[in-house]
Amino acid sequence: MAYIKIFPIKVTDKKALDYITNPDKTDEKLLVSSFGCSPETADLEFSMTREMAKKNGMDKGDNLAFHLIQSFKPGEVDAETAHRLGQQFAAEVLKGKYEYVISTHVDKKHIHNHIIFNAASFVDHHKYVSNKRSYHKLCRISNRICHENGLATSMPTGEKGKSYKENMEYHRGTSWKAKLRVAVDKSIWTSINYEEFLQKMQLAGYEVRQGKHLSFRAPEQKNFTYMKSLGSYYSEENVRIRLAKNRSKVKTPRHLSREARLYINISTYVTTGNREGFEHWAKLNNLKEAARTFNYLSENNLLNYEDFRQHVSDVDASVKAADQRIAHITSELSTQKVIQKHCDSYRLCRKVIEDCKSAKNPKNEIKSSSLRDNNTGIIDSDWDLTQTDMVSFSTENLTLYYKIITNTEDYLVYKNRINELPEITQDTFNNNFLIIITSSSAYDLYNRDIYIDSIYADDNVTYINFAQNNPIDYTKSNNTWYAIVDNSQLRDTINIKINYTNIINNSNITQLADISTDYSIEKAIEDNCFVISNNIIISPNPSYLDEFLEHSNSENNFIRIYQKTNNFVEIFDIIYKDNFYFINRRLLSNTTIKKSVFKYIEKGNIHSNGLVRYYFTNTLSTETEYTEAFPFLSFYTK
Repeated sequence: MAYIKIFPIKVTDKKALDYITNPDKTDEKLLVSSFGCSPETADLEFSMTREMAKKNGMDKGDNLAFHLIQSFKPGEVDAETAHRLGQQFAAEVLKGKYEYVISTHVDKKHIHNHIIFNAASFVDHHKYVSNKRSYHKLCRISNRICHENGLATSMPTGEKGKSYKENMEYHRGTSWKAKLRVAVDKSIWTSINYEEFLQKMQLAGYEVRQGKHLSFRAPEQKNFTYMKSLGSYYSEENVRIRLAKNRSKVKTPRHLSREARLYINISTYVTTGNREGFEHWAKLNNLKEAARTFNYLSENNLLNYEDFRQHVSDVDASVKAADQRIAHITSELSTQKVIQKHCDSYRLCRKVIEDCKSAKNPKNEIKSSSLRDNNTGIIDSDWDLTQTDMVSFSTENLTLYYKIITNTEDYLVYKNRINELPEITQDTFNNNFLIIITSSSAYDLYNRDIYIDSIYADDNVTYINFAQNNPIDYTKSNNTWYAIVDNSQLRDTINIKINYTNIINNSNITQLADISTDYSIEKAIEDNCFVISNNIIISPNPSYLDEFLEHSNSENNFIRIYQKTNNFVEIFDIIYKDNFYFINRRLLSNTTIKKSVFKYIEKGNIHSNGLVRYYFTNTLSTETEYTEAFPFLSFYTK
């Protein structure tokens, strides 16, 4: 049974793509595939398609992409089957018009597919329209695919969500309602009238009660379950409507060849009304059709049964050949569309490729400078460097963008916008290139006071190393640099690295990166951590955190916080030094450490239920408002 959810992505699609392709969730990315793009560069390719759509006047709405989730019942399918069904589902829904990345997550009890597809089509540049009608279409397609593969199906009912009790029963596999829905759907699909439907339900083991409201009771079930309690989709009225649709499926087709029309089965169509008149008309009609059929067989020399069988076989072969040809042409067309999309991408990037190929190779002479020195980190309010033709590069803590300039024409474009760039003549460009590097947004405190330290190259890569001053001047929020470098150092690949000043260095305790993934609450308490489990303080000293904050006002201080929820364990190392809080945090399930710096740690209001929340922040907040604050911890005080 597959459940479908879909919601738009409006801010950034990269984070969503990074989440669904997480190796820990996708069996080391073995369960990741894509169409029309590469999973590693999907966000850039999505953006390029949207830009082309914008140029063609098709940029309607602010949706960047859509996130589609297809979730299966626990134990219903294996990972490979779920991924295959997800690919089939995505191919049928998107019809080869939208780039997408699909991944299958196996980190939870229920296997589920994540599909992120571009909001704009790379074929006709039209935007995808998501509404109630399209959602129900998604559900119908998913149901059909599940049905074809022997899985149970579910349709959206538009009803309110399950109660807590019903939801728990569903996940335990003990929900009578969930089982009844499946039985009703199966019986409806295989019945053509209401009486047959009731018989099928009885054969399925259900006791039927037809009073004011139709109800069923399964074996060992104590009470009857009303059909109306399953949702409006399962009301008696809608059941009859669904059965009527089934009857229409078995009727004689409307558009039949005049040479081979089926005879009318009188007993199938006559229930009430003028039976004698209908029988007379049907017999005459059948005689006419028999004569017409005989004439057709005579004209085509098909009176011999073996000739007729051969003729039918030839027609079947011709139809199959035509179907195969259509499928082949459709496949070729889909492939050509993808190729055309990549050709367009290459055409846009061709100048960059030609510039790299024509670049000379080699020794560096560095000049670096901060273009701006203010708290916003923005060079020019009306010109965002990241929206130009700069190349994206992701480091451990932030995304950088860079531009290689080898001629005065490109240089003048940037110089007209950035006054702080030095004066560079064509003679300089004969032997050097200019590199401009910027971040996507203003730095947080952790990323302050950074400068270009060195530039060098090996046979294939140009290395650009940044360093952080020690001590750090947190008033410097520069986020854009330039360097004039000898052409001998230019390579096709650019590698940027930032060496941060090491602030936290406690040799007396186990380093955060060295803590094992099975680090328990008991061990954390033994190591004198401040331990929180599901918003409840477990530590022997409940005032440990508040005491840390009180002493931090006058002296350097350190605390390690162990926070456990139902889903994850997170550890915070916090050190107070030189009037700043330096934070290292790690999810226990992996070894990645995220670093940041804040000016304050604030304690929020205590709610009526005793819940209190703590915030990292760089600006003092009022008692009830927290501007630019990051909540990192919450627990009950009583």
